[in-house]
Order: sequence, then structure tokens, then C-alpha cells
Amino acid sequence: MDSAALSLLTPEQKEVCVLAFAEGMKQRDIASSLGIRQAAVSRRIARANLALAGAGFPRLRRRKVHATS
Repeated sequence: MDSAALSLLTPEQKEVCVLAFAEGMKQRDIASSLGIRQAAVSRRIARANLALAGAGFPRLRRRKVHATS
């Protein structure tokens, strides 16, 4: 994640975004580890995406992992 993009986020948004997108955690696991509801995790990610979009950054998305056999 770009440090300029992260600087636009609140500490709470930054925390869930790093866990979700850099660490690859699922929202339910983030909620459990932070002691908050899954809906709060979802809201923080949505608000982070709005803040980033308003500054011209692309939407945060999970990277697809392709299985190899």
C-alpha cells in the first residue's frame, strides 16, 4: 500500500486496511482480533475507499491468488 494513500486514512481505517489488504485477513478475523463487529470493519474499509477515491487513488481490492498444481 502506498504511504501517501495511507496518510489520508484515519488510524482505524489504516489498521483494518493493512490487515485486510496487506496481510490478507478476512473481515470476520479482523473483527475478532480487534474486538469490533464485522460491520464496523466493512464500514471502515468502505470509508477508506471513499477517502482514497476522493484523492484520486484506486479502490483497494484483494489480490487474487492463483493456485498452482
